[in-house]
Amino acid sequence: MNDLEQAKKRDHKIYITDEAIEKITPSDISHYSNEQNTLINQKHKELLVKSKQINDSNETAVLFNLNTGEEAIMFGNESSVNIFDNPVAVSMANKNSFLFLAHNHPSTQNFSYADLGVFLMNDCINGLSAVSNMGVSHIIAKSEKYDFNKAYEVLMEIRGKYHLVDDKVNSLIVKEFLKKSKFVGIEYR
Repeated sequence: MNDLEQAKKRDHKIYITDEAIEKITPSDISHYSNEQNTLINQKHKELLVKSKQINDSNETAVLFNLNTGEEAIMFGNESSVNIFDNPVAVSMANKNSFLFLAHNHPSTQNFSYADLGVFLMNDCINGLSAVSNMGVSHIIAKSEKYDFNKAYEVLMEIRGKYHLVDDKVNSLIVKEFLKKSKFVGIEYR
């Protein structure tokens, strides 16, 4: 597929297939245990199955504890989902500090600018993934070296380069932030 065809696909919903679910890229966050990486992979598959079967391949989010597997799920629309609309997720966030937030993107896009905001602004969220409906997963995780102040400063510095913000600019901001993420203690896979 050439770049123009791929760019066109980024703007519309792609319906989840069984093949996409089976080909989900595995998690390999270096500071997570094998069990935690396996749990993330399992949750990614379950996420796409639920999105496909229950939510018409629209955005679906699952917040889960990386140690116990306790989870909360929320169904959204084609372009957004807010896990904190689920009271169970709010309760989990109030009592846990090692949570992982997985969600799917009906297009082939990576993280959104809003995703970065949720990740940075919620201390309880240690990891975040965006799984495309084609089975490609992108993961960011806070390491022991994570520094909120530096991360926020870097994001705002990048954001400050742009006067007009639209979807294209948001993608550029995310791309540049992900390139610099290791310098603020965030692992990107």
